[in-house]
Amino acid sequence: MRCTGLWIATGLTGAQVIAPGATRLVCSGLTALTVADLLHFVRAALQQATD
Repeated sequence: MRCTGLWIATGLTGAQVIAPGATRLVCSGLTALTVADLLHFVRAALQQATD
């Protein structure tokens, strides 16, 4: 999995040069998804701690 992250980062970096607007849109969506996942994990941990 570590190698996959490197290739994705390389692809996004190259895409930033070729199509910056579309790449920003994709990165914004991925960022929102990451924040949503983080909030879900925090909520699940808090819920487990109170049970």
